[in-house]
Amino acid sequence: VDMFVSLGYVDRFQMDLCRVANFLRSISLLYSEQCAYHNFGHGFHSMLAAYLLIKDADLASFLDPLECLALLIASLCMNVGHSGFTNEFLVATGHSTARTYNDQMCQENMHCSLLFQVMSHPTCNLLHALSREDFRTVRRVIIHGILSLEMRGHASHLTRLRVSCEIKQLESLKRSEEGHEEEEGGLPFNRDNEEDRQFVVNTMMKAAKLAKQTLRLGVAKEWMKLRVQELEGQSILEKDIGLPLTALPGVDAEA
Repeated sequence: VDMFVSLGYVDRFQMDLCRVANFLRSISLLYSEQCAYHNFGHGFHSMLAAYLLIKDADLASFLDPLECLALLIASLCMNVGHSGFTNEFLVATGHSTARTYNDQMCQENMHCSLLFQVMSHPTCNLLHALSREDFRTVRRVIIHGILSLEMRGHASHLTRLRVSCEIKQLESLKRSEEGHEEEEGGLPFNRDNEEDRQFVVNTMMKAAKLAKQTLRLGVAKEWMKLRVQELEGQSILEKDIGLPLTALPGVDAEA
């Protein structure tokens, strides 16, 4: 709750603190304690990382306030209800989540659905004071942000990010050679372009998701061990039911 207060969102968006608390509590209960890695601790740390990015990296100078709000909420809920298995495993085993979402980004779609199911309850609707248009904006940014975390699109996302940064560097070099003053640092995107702002949100979602690897080495290693523990559990099941090892390919899972 303090993060929403600190960023000024409670006042700006007339958020009711009881509804905010109810929303956070409900989301926490939907994270499975059986997951070694994809549990509420993971979701909360991702939210904290997004909060620090908004607050200390001055994202508010590029993103609209509604987009920053969406980033904060999406970061908390990016893995709500996670099964502890990969999408590929759910599809291969015909899991109900895969059937519900036709094998397409099945867990990411499920995370979005659970988030808005919780928010649909009046006592948990932390966005109750938003206009219909503003709510649609937040909903759109959240959905695109969470769906962007599906790993099949990760390589193309990084390629676009790298190319955009290289173009900005070349433009800065050209300005310098022509005797123009160099522009102050900033993002290599157009603030007036909605697609560019969404791309930045998606990038910050990825950064928040992986932020645990920036912690002290010992803490980062413990988080990595938990991730490997989840993957090993899937590998054991894959071996038991005769599926190819996709979680930890090339590693012989112990039965």
